[in-house]
Amino acid sequence: MSRDFTMTRILVVVPDFFPSESGYSHASINAVAAYASLGFEIHVISYREALLPNWLADYGVRLHSFVTDSLEELEKLFVKSLHGDWDAVIFETYESSNKGLVLLDVVDVPVSRVAVRIHAATETETFLSGPNEYYRYMFECAKRLDERIGHVWSTTWHYVEFHKKHYRTNPQYQSATHYALLPNFPSPVKPDLLHITPEISAWLSSGPRSLLLLGRMSWQGVHQKNFPNVLQALHALVQEDPDFLSNNKIIFIGDGDERRNLFDMAVRLGIEPYILFVNYLPHLEVVSLIYRVSGAILASRYEGHSMFAVECLESGCPLLVAENTGIEEYVFDDVTGVKIKRFDDVFDIAEGIKRLTSRSWNRRDVAAAYCEMFGLERVRNKANLLFKYLLADRL
Repeated sequence: MSRDFTMTRILVVVPDFFPSESGYSHASINAVAAYASLGFEIHVISYREALLPNWLADYGVRLHSFVTDSLEELEKLFVKSLHGDWDAVIFETYESSNKGLVLLDVVDVPVSRVAVRIHAATETETFLSGPNEYYRYMFECAKRLDERIGHVWSTTWHYVEFHKKHYRTNPQYQSATHYALLPNFPSPVKPDLLHITPEISAWLSSGPRSLLLLGRMSWQGVHQKNFPNVLQALHALVQEDPDFLSNNKIIFIGDGDERRNLFDMAVRLGIEPYILFVNYLPHLEVVSLIYRVSGAILASRYEGHSMFAVECLESGCPLLVAENTGIEEYVFDDVTGVKIKRFDDVFDIAEGIKRLTSRSWNRRDVAAAYCEMFGLERVRNKANLLFKYLLADRL
């Protein structure tokens, strides 16, 4: 007899969650909502203080926050709180893999029913930051956790290949793994678009077009988002056309240790008067802004299917991306945005920005082309199939 699909209990381990407004948080919230909407009993595990959004509680989702750095204490909390049998475990990223190892020891779910969904930044930074003692330890934990995972889902095929190269290097081991693409989910709750701040509104009104950049300004964030090269590309465009930035105002949202260095670089290049630096906007205001700008620049060195990209493309905001970085899998050149060949070529970035700004984009057409392939129902149906594969020996 087949198992009742609706009685399946699944643990979903998230890297961040509400009320945080990070991209990881929004991606995790939307994924949990999609999983729960398929009829599963979803239990979310967060290693940070977290809350359930009111609308998500209606899906029957349950939240467990385990806030401790002690693995011994964490094991006791798992034993105390995670009662009963669990049908599957899904790790949203390899973040906190040391704690994931403890979790699998406690819940005793077989490899065939454990999945990871790679988002991008965690996996790249854990690998790239090897000389750092903490990251070296976390990378070793991630590889040990990987040995106990049977299903590797990723928001991009780019990161499937990254995983094979740096995490699961044994070809025989790779052949026994179930790889699949599972994009990030759009939010099932459509936002009420807010009025943007008077400062930003005035900035948008001061030119015919506007472009948006967004990202954390830590060392890792600046390296990933490729911000210095983007600033140099804007400078190159002004050398070619002195009125370029008068006609294409830039809004740059982000904060972190490197923010001052980026601002000073813009000053040295003589383009700072044309860039509005905003250190923080609430998420709903960012979404509202996405609906008002002419386009967005995401010329990252590596990028999964980020929530910024999801929100841009779903709203019809055309996106500039670089090839061979992950995110380009979601952008159709000259249909939903512009692709450039190289993220490290300032002049290629400049040419891409020129293409992005030199035509009139029909936002409805951009949104329709994106949602036809990656809209909520399409991605949700794909998740439904992947869960059947994940739970094949329990149904």
